[in-house]
Amino acid sequence: MNPVAIDLGFIRIYWYGILVSSAMVTGYFIARHWAVRYGIDGDRFDGLVLVFVPVIIVGARIAFVIAAWEYFKDNPAKIIRIDHGGLGSHGAILAMLLCGYITSRVTKISFWTLADTFGPVLPAAHVFVRLGNFINGELYGLPTALPWGIVFPGTTEPHHPSMLYEGLAAIGLFALAWWWAAHRKREGEVFLKSLLVVSLVRLLVDFTRPRGEGIIAGLMLTQVLALLLAVLAGVTLLARSRRTEAI
Repeated sequence: MNPVAIDLGFIRIYWYGILVSSAMVTGYFIARHWAVRYGIDGDRFDGLVLVFVPVIIVGARIAFVIAAWEYFKDNPAKIIRIDHGGLGSHGAILAMLLCGYITSRVTKISFWTLADTFGPVLPAAHVFVRLGNFINGELYGLPTALPWGIVFPGTTEPHHPSMLYEGLAAIGLFALAWWWAAHRKREGEVFLKSLLVVSLVRLLVDFTRPRGEGIIAGLMLTQVLALLLAVLAGVTLLARSRRTEAI
């Protein structure tokens, strides 16, 4: 598929950029819905979003640039070209956590309640971004003889559509996260559960992708980060659950 959605000659609009923008707009409406539901003033939340969005984008881009530094050190002008693709989900999550913590300290809004408003946004955003990866023909997996293998641009044999594995899983995870949000019993559980399952999916899907030299126990950097986030989310979820039961 052509990654260019609109070509006016003097400017090109890429599908990836459109889909990332769609993810941000959709994520805003999802998060705002739950923010109001959890008692956060809607207008106040809108102001916070103006801070969150650029911070998340910058964090996501920094993570991608670091991972592909061998390319970007020779092409520094392309560091800001996010419309061509190249956002690291782990960087987005870490930036969101940092921004959320600072915001909660300044505004006195509960960090965990604020985090929960973004719980369903995590898988929802993955649906749009992974579709953008597919259109760009990037993040595909290893060669495969399976019937759903796809011959991507620049390849001569079918490969795992790894980005679609993650995107399809994200659709189901979004429904699950929405149910968690609607039946929330304690602060933080929606975000932590969402982060846990999204990270586990990434850990598993990356086994289908080309593998360089492993960082730890044969795991790639993205898998190590996904595993760390999953463990952090799981341990925090368990600790908060026990603390609530003790009270």
